[in-house]
Amino acid sequence: MKKSHIFKLRVYYSEVDVLGIVYHTNYVNYMERARCDWLRVCGFPIHQTCSDYEILFAVKHLDVSYLAPAKLDQELYIVSKIVKAKKASLMYDQKVCADANGIQVLCHAKICIVCLGQNLRPKAIPQPIYENFKGVCCDNES
Repeated sequence: MKKSHIFKLRVYYSEVDVLGIVYHTNYVNYMERARCDWLRVCGFPIHQTCSDYEILFAVKHLDVSYLAPAKLDQELYIVSKIVKAKKASLMYDQKVCADANGIQVLCHAKICIVCLGQNLRPKAIPQPIYENFKGVCCDNES
């Protein structure tokens, strides 16, 4: 499996301000879409996976740096890497880039995603998902 995931999208009119620049919260939405797409590509469509395992994924921590603006109709590439996998959480490093190679970074974030049970308390990530992502991350913790 690849060590990173690239999700391509285009900026639409509803995502920009009057100057045609992407509104800052949309970068976080783009990154969420990329994480969900990575799960889907790995065989774990988010809705079905959460239903089957009676879990949900929530953002525990988000640290975002906005470096340059994205604009209306621009193609963007969200480059996602998992830098740490714990039993109930995944730490992502995500970049919103203007190029597929991840060189021209517009926004950079470190995001901790926690797995929760139906009682909204931390729950171990289901083994098939955990094993899938543990193999691609830079730093594993049992």
